[in-house]
Amino acid sequence: MSEEMTLSDELEERDRLIDYLYSRVKELVEQLEGLTEKLTILKSVEDMLYEELNPLKRESMIETFVLGVNYLVLSDELMKFVITGDNYHIICAYLAGKALGVDLVKVVEG
Repeated sequence: MSEEMTLSDELEERDRLIDYLYSRVKELVEQLEGLTEKLTILKSVEDMLYEELNPLKRESMIETFVLGVNYLVLSDELMKFVITGDNYHIICAYLAGKALGVDLVKVVEG
C-alpha cells in the first residue's frame, strides 16, 4: 500500500530535486569553463527568451523554457531556433548559467 504524497511533500521533493540539479550544474560549470568561448547565442535570441518566458514566482527560467518547448507555446521564430542543431542545449546552458550567476554562454550581436 503506497501513501499519497501531500502537496507539501511534493513541493519538498521538488525543492530537493532542484537543489540536487543545481549542485550538479555547478559541478558541470567547473568542468565546462573552457567551452564558454565556443558557446554563443545571438542577442536577439536572448531578447526573445526574456520577452516570452514569464516564470511563476516559484519556477525557474529553465523550467519555463522546457515547458514552453514541450507545450509548443513559444513563438515560431524562437521554436525554429530551438530545434536547430544543439540550440536547445545551448539555451539550457545559458539559462542555467544565469540562474547560477555564471556566464556559460556568450551573447553576441548579429
